[in-house]
Amino acid sequence: MLKNNKSTIRLSHIGSVTRLIVVMDSTTFKQLILPHSDAMYRMAYYVTADRDDALDAVQESVASLWEHRGELSAVQDVRSYAVTTAKRHAINILRRRTFATDPMDYATMVPDPDSDTASRVEHSDMLSKVRSLMKSLSSNEQQVIRLRSQAECSISEIASITGLKEDNVRQLISRARRKLKELYNNII
Repeated sequence: MLKNNKSTIRLSHIGSVTRLIVVMDSTTFKQLILPHSDAMYRMAYYVTADRDDALDAVQESVASLWEHRGELSAVQDVRSYAVTTAKRHAINILRRRTFATDPMDYATMVPDPDSDTASRVEHSDMLSKVRSLMKSLSSNEQQVIRLRSQAECSISEIASITGLKEDNVRQLISRARRKLKELYNNII
């Protein structure tokens, strides 16, 4: 085991494999990761489109990077690694948010507070109809519609989140929109 003022270097023997592990102190870690926190936040905000979720993603990323700080010495581009970690945590937050919330409970779906009472009631009725129509879609169709419409994810982001191919995502979105339009026109 070697020690200097910034880190501890030790050899780890697992079976026939010997790994070099560098254990960083908090000062070195902060100097290595914190300069990239703005880029991490921007990526997380791009994915989640929500300030609080982006901050949560950055916080989770820094905690995760701290837990794996011994492996950071092998990383060639720390900035890219940190930003990618933030992106993955943001996608996980988006997944949790997508599955945990009602599909139409987003700020973009709230009527203008300055509108008259009749407009707000009409808007509320339309939202309740759309909510009930969404339940008639398959779970995959619901998920891709939520990600595309409410979370404003691109086709490639949706494919990454769902694990589906981009062509399948496009087809599901198209099919779901067509079904919703047909169902909505039938109840009007």
